[in-house]
Amino acid sequence: MSADGMATVCAGVVTADGVAAVCAGAVSADGVATVCAAASLGLVAVLLAAALSKVRDVRAFARDIAGYRLLPGRLTTAAAPAVIAAEVVAAVLLAVPGTRRWGGVLAALLFVAFLTAIGSALARRLDVPCGCFGGAADRVSVRTLARTGLLLVLAVMAVVAGGVPFEPVQLLPAPLLVAVALLAPALLPARSSAVDVPPGPRAGDHFILSGRPAAARPASAASGHPAEIRPASAASGHPAEIRPASAASGRPDERGPEPVLYALISPACRLCTGVLPALVEAARQVNVVLVTAADAEEARRYLAGHGVKLPLVVAPDVFEANDIPWPPYAVVVGRDGRVLAAGGVPTPADVASLVTRARAITGASP
Repeated sequence: MSADGMATVCAGVVTADGVAAVCAGAVSADGVATVCAAASLGLVAVLLAAALSKVRDVRAFARDIAGYRLLPGRLTTAAAPAVIAAEVVAAVLLAVPGTRRWGGVLAALLFVAFLTAIGSALARRLDVPCGCFGGAADRVSVRTLARTGLLLVLAVMAVVAGGVPFEPVQLLPAPLLVAVALLAPALLPARSSAVDVPPGPRAGDHFILSGRPAAARPASAASGHPAEIRPASAASGHPAEIRPASAASGRPDERGPEPVLYALISPACRLCTGVLPALVEAARQVNVVLVTAADAEEARRYLAGHGVKLPLVVAPDVFEANDIPWPPYAVVVGRDGRVLAAGGVPTPADVASLVTRARAITGASP
């Protein structure tokens, strides 16, 4: 075959036009633009659904934000409506081709912030609600991390789409892209092993509490008399001590055999609110001291609003110092400062069980 004949046979395959014709359906600029524009439409639906789920209970969403323990308590109240507003604005911008790129940038910034928060929670082994679509059932996990990462990819695709005009064909891949982003992470483990085996003080450890009393002489719920709280000194690192006052003298009672239950709570924690009555009841059997890393004034208002008058210690570093992942968490300490029992107490039954275990160890009668 002559060279001219060979060229004629191959012309339709090896020319630039031939290659483009073969690949047009998959890698053409128009095809990429269509898929990226579809990603922006999918994001509109996701962001509006997320905002709607949060706006139904903004206070609950603020508590979810506080659960990450990344922002001061006072900022979480303002952060909740700000996030919701940003999601709505991003959705509106994404829906209009002329502003799609700005909407994609805003959505990408939101997802980067969410990824940072979720990654931080996983690294600290926090078991907290994600807050992504409202409700407490969706907990922080590798699934939520992967899902947020895939949504970030969709936001980047929307930026790439830029001002591509809307076409009906874009509606076809949009649901598929959203389904991949939301459902594919379900193939991953629900929880990481780090969360399944929570950290925290073990029996025999020293409980470190380098805080300060929120009130000079708080009332003891068990006796109604003042109690003396002695927080740890930064130098010694020894655990804080509460010494209940004697009803007769008002002086600290050195004879009381009762252990001390340190209940770590947060005003932004819904579970903490649910166990407050159980902690008040536990104060009839053991000395109970509430410990918070929140602002002292905020914690006092929170307890006063629920009619709780237990001693309160503010210790900003108590969670990190004792490797405690989340509130509500309780640590029962004996008179030698060593941990008798510890664990999460998300329900009143958990509080009662922990007190029973501690009293069994000390040999105290019910």
